[in-house]
Amino acid sequence: MTRSGPAFLEQLLFPPCCYLCSANLQREAKGHLRYICRHCLSRLPFNLALSRTFPALADQPPTDTALPYWRRTPLPPLFSVFFYEGVIRELILGLKFGGRLENARLLGSLMAAVLAEELKRSHLRPTAVVPMPLSHNRRLRRGYNQSELLADFLAAELGLEVLPLVIRSRETARQSELKTLAERKSNVKDAFALAPDVTEQALRDRQFILVDDVLTSGYTMLTCAEVLQAAGARIICLVAASGTRKIF
Repeated sequence: MTRSGPAFLEQLLFPPCCYLCSANLQREAKGHLRYICRHCLSRLPFNLALSRTFPALADQPPTDTALPYWRRTPLPPLFSVFFYEGVIRELILGLKFGGRLENARLLGSLMAAVLAEELKRSHLRPTAVVPMPLSHNRRLRRGYNQSELLADFLAAELGLEVLPLVIRSRETARQSELKTLAERKSNVKDAFALAPDVTEQALRDRQFILVDDVLTSGYTMLTCAEVLQAAGARIICLVAASGTRKIF
């Protein structure tokens, strides 16, 4: 049977290409291979361990009160798919500050491919993805929330829904601009709250993945996750597209 119609014409005129090197891709490719060639894929700075410890909690004595909630509650696993360097750093900076929204499709699909294997191995069964919220002013200036875009593409690949359950309750400085753990902790203290329309029923008997773009100290994700869990949500893992190699 001869293929015809707008979709076929579009594929003929605009064949799929690698987002990084523009090499032609197979039309029948699935998942992340729809957006990146195998050569470029092999050069990405994957965090092969995937699991990460929280720098915010590293080497802290049991009596430390930096994050008291997580001293009495089991920490959800933290996964960081890439190291924040090289082409991954360029992709994230382009997404956040350069309007390169297509980068979220590539990154989100790669995150989903890695996370799908880990969820299966760990017998974790999420029901929804929660993006880290962006402050109102930053979202107005940027026009979008990069973590929400990552969550959209990750969730689409995993067959999950995206639920923006949390808001920023106040403006904060960028964590990347702060030098010490103490400054980062203070910066995000009481910075998150449940979205006004979220009900207990929306959280009950469901398992959530919390998604962000870059992990530094981990204070931001932990503070946000605490708000969700205190309201009755079960956070089964925290997932960052990338993280620094540095442990504070």
